[in-house]
Amino acid sequence: MDLQSNEGLLEEIYQENCTSGIPSSLPAQPLVTINGGNERGTYATKKLVYAYATWISAKFFSHVLDVFDVICVFRSQRNRRIKSIRHKKTALGHQLGR
Repeated sequence: MDLQSNEGLLEEIYQENCTSGIPSSLPAQPLVTINGGNERGTYATKKLVYAYATWISAKFFSHVLDVFDVICVFRSQRNRRIKSIRHKKTALGHQLGR
């Protein structure tokens, strides 16, 4: 990716106000670097990560897609388990008269 493409992509993502992948406690920008504290690191939106990955190589892009898929499946399974536990807790509370 050349500099002009990067700037254009960053501007487009910023206009969309897309913060997917960036912790909600951080500014709503496509690329954020935190140098200290508990959330230190560089955070980027999913679109920006994909663009960077395609620039590196097809193989790297494929690995990035695989990682995102694993993360999405994990989150989905975790959310289903949490929902199930909450449902059971609510049902138990009703049985106990709470």
